[in-house]
Amino acid sequence: MKICKNHKVTVKKSRLKIITVCIILISVSAGTVLSFSYISNGLKRAFMSSESYFKHIIRQNLNDEADRISFFISNVKENIILKNKTEEKSLIISTEEEFSHIIGDFDFYKDIKWLKNIKLDTKFTENDGLVQGSAKLYVNEKHITSLNCTTDDSFTYVSMPPVNEKILIADLNNSPLKTEKMLSAIPDEKTLSVIIKRYVNTVLENIEEVRGNNTAVRINGLTEKCHKLSAKLDGETLKEILEILKNDRDIQSALKNYSESFSTAPEFEKIFDSYTYMLDKYIQKTEENNVYIEIYVNSKGELIGLGFLDENYAIETLYIEKRETYGIRLTMQKVGGKRYTLEGGGAVDEKTASGKFSLSMETAEIFNINLQSADKDKLNRGVFEGKLSIALSDNIKPLLTGSLNLSSDNIYLEIISHSGNDDSDFKISLYNNDKLCLSANLLTKSTQKEDIGIFSEEDMKNSVEFSEWVKGFDLVTLTEKLREAEVPLSYLLMFK
Repeated sequence: MKICKNHKVTVKKSRLKIITVCIILISVSAGTVLSFSYISNGLKRAFMSSESYFKHIIRQNLNDEADRISFFISNVKENIILKNKTEEKSLIISTEEEFSHIIGDFDFYKDIKWLKNIKLDTKFTENDGLVQGSAKLYVNEKHITSLNCTTDDSFTYVSMPPVNEKILIADLNNSPLKTEKMLSAIPDEKTLSVIIKRYVNTVLENIEEVRGNNTAVRINGLTEKCHKLSAKLDGETLKEILEILKNDRDIQSALKNYSESFSTAPEFEKIFDSYTYMLDKYIQKTEENNVYIEIYVNSKGELIGLGFLDENYAIETLYIEKRETYGIRLTMQKVGGKRYTLEGGGAVDEKTASGKFSLSMETAEIFNINLQSADKDKLNRGVFEGKLSIALSDNIKPLLTGSLNLSSDNIYLEIISHSGNDDSDFKISLYNNDKLCLSANLLTKSTQKEDIGIFSEEDMKNSVEFSEWVKGFDLVTLTEKLREAEVPLSYLLMFK
């Protein structure tokens, strides 16, 4: 069968038309989806008052931001408190030959080559209302002394075998246990989120004098056209909100839990009175102090900037992200004082962020910061994992290189952090002209709670005051142990 050539051409044209129509439809659909957020946001801006649009943008972002902030605070709290766990830490400080070179101008430290490393091993746990801890100090890998301690609501008991067999009793106003219980009293993640949303909405219901204008934000070579809105919170209204905060049921519940956690607990009223006294002092300052809130909204209706201004401080944060590139600027200035700015940016994807930043005072750079492969998810959980380098700027170097033998060209700190479920590794190193001078490595490991059993009740009953404890201090033993670690005689004289 013969096929007409014209017929073949007609078929190709038909297919071409279909393909063309499909491409047009896909393009139009994609364009519609991409432009919907722009159109939707534009309509809201057009038909809403400035005040309504301001509230809409804040509330649109409120749930996610409140949850993120409360998660961050709760995670930091859980990383600090010892509840239901025992935490072991090992801090190792190592020096290199370059270290003795850079401090050579200081007479007392000229002969520092003997110092190779210092190590401090610690172990702490919370058990039955007591925080127990032990520590061991090593110099050049030689054991110098140990420290054991136990703290309760009121007192801390300390011993330092073998240089002192007596047990010191100290009355500490801020013992580790009090810090533990104070942190434990912070509301849980869900309650924190509710409190944040409650008072942000209260503020929104009381803002006034909302004004807006179109502007553009430029950071790290990126430009974002946006709409800037400014709202006023009257000082008298802020005072009323703080008065409500004094009697917030969730905060009162946290304070009550805190007071009841002590075996010799002060009455709830006393703790509550301290809390209200602190707020009252701040309230007195706010009555005539108006607060101005500024937001920056891009064409898609996304919040990219937030600022606060009162009679004392001006604080602003801006963030732009485009095609896996971002820019960030944080500014803080005391009214009538100097302005500090952290600005920079770099590459970002779903998992990591990298970038270069500078910290400046007015227009003079202080530090240059290089961030490499930081884990985004862990940053949101309050944990830094990645690599960070901090270098002195040309403005600061002369201040140090005049008194230390530091290279004016290349001196910087390098920070490397890694964290797992039950362990973490944090290392900071000082480099001078690309030569390692000094490094500090902190290893942390968390295990199930255990009873270290440092002091018995009888031991604590037989503890002594400071003056008596000093009499039992064995300087001879300490000196001998330092000598074994090859500490020079000039340093040993400090203990005479």
